[in-house]
Amino acid sequence: MRTATKGCFTLARVHDLCSMDHSLESQRSSPKKRPKLVLSNIYDRATLERRLAAEPFLRRTLSFYRYVRLEDPKTLREQLFLEWDALGVLGRVYVAREGINAQISVPQHQLGGL
Repeated sequence: MRTATKGCFTLARVHDLCSMDHSLESQRSSPKKRPKLVLSNIYDRATLERRLAAEPFLRRTLSFYRYVRLEDPKTLREQLFLEWDALGVLGRVYVAREGINAQISVPQHQLGGL
């Protein structure tokens, strides 16, 4: 049985918390591969809490799961990360072959975009 944590990612603004690996080495090894998403925090918790408190809009917290067979969880994970980041979604999402489990915070004005 595979664990869901292998497909885990934390949503945050890409420019704040994450980076894209565009190294030539990764592109040479397989020209059809997409750049690898490398997730890492570059700000401490206090800084992120101050930014969240300063937002001029309200957020809605959503929690959901769905057991479903996913043939390509890695591609879904990357797609969700990029789409939800553009909406300003924050939270933790687990994507595995067995399904998805998420606890996310969505700007209220972006709820229709999910």
